[in-house]
Amino acid sequence: MRNMLPVLLFAALLSACGSLGANAGGSLSAPLTAVNYTDWPFDWVGVATVAEPEKAMAADRATAFGASGQMCCVSLPEKWQPGMELVVQTQDGTHAKSAKEWGQEHIPIINHRVVVPRYDSSDVGTVWVQLLPGGNVELVVSRFDPTHAQWPGKVKGWPVPTVEYRRNIWDRDMKEKESSVRLYAELLSEIDTLDLGKMKENWDSDQKYSKDNIKGFKGYDDPAYRAYKKAYCKENLVFWQQEVKLYERLKP
Repeated sequence: MRNMLPVLLFAALLSACGSLGANAGGSLSAPLTAVNYTDWPFDWVGVATVAEPEKAMAADRATAFGASGQMCCVSLPEKWQPGMELVVQTQDGTHAKSAKEWGQEHIPIINHRVVVPRYDSSDVGTVWVQLLPGGNVELVVSRFDPTHAQWPGKVKGWPVPTVEYRRNIWDRDMKEKESSVRLYAELLSEIDTLDLGKMKENWDSDQKYSKDNIKGFKGYDDPAYRAYKKAYCKENLVFWQQEVKLYERLKP
C-alpha cells in the first residue's frame, strides 16, 4: 500500500501547465523532478505559485532515498527576479496496509514557501525539488543533475540510503523469504496425508489459475496429481531456502 498514489489528483495535472506570473520578457516551462534525501516516501510532491498555492503546476511522488521522474511543467519567468518564491506541496507516504485503510487515512498536503535561487534562461532545464531531513525543502533550477560539477545547488549528489534504512529493508525482505520457507516446508510435510477435501481445494485453485499445468491429470483424486503437488512444494521449498542463503550474504 505504500506505493499507492492519489491517481485521481494526478489526472488533473495532465491537462495543462500552470503559470508563475506575467513577465515582460516572457516565460519558460521546465519539468519537475523531486529528489528525496529522507528515509520516508512522499506520495505527492508538487510545485505551485504563491498566488495559487493549492493548484499544482506539476507533481509526482518520490520514494525514500530516491527520485521521481519528470513531470510537466513548471512555468518560470524568462528572467529571474530577486525574492521570487514558489510553493512546494508535500504529502507523506501512506501508512495504510489495505485499500480501506488508505481511503480513511487523509494525510494532509503541506505547503512550503521556498525561495527560487538565481537562474539564467539558458540554464533552465529542470526544476529540482530537494526533500531534506527535518522537513527542509530546497529548489534548484538547472539543466544539470545533482552529480554534475556545474550543479548550482547546496546539496550535491544523489541520495545515499543510511545503513539503518538498508537494514530495515533487508529485515523486511528476509522475513518474507523465511515465511515462504516455512510455508512450503509445512505444505510438503502435509501433502501425503492431505484429505480429498483439501486436494479438491488445490485442484479448484489450479483449475482457476494454472489450468495448463494440470491438463494431464484425471482429477483431484488422481495419485499423479498429488505427486505433482508434492514435487511443486519441494521445488519451491528448495528455491526459497536458496534465496535465504543468498540474501544472508547481502545483509548491510
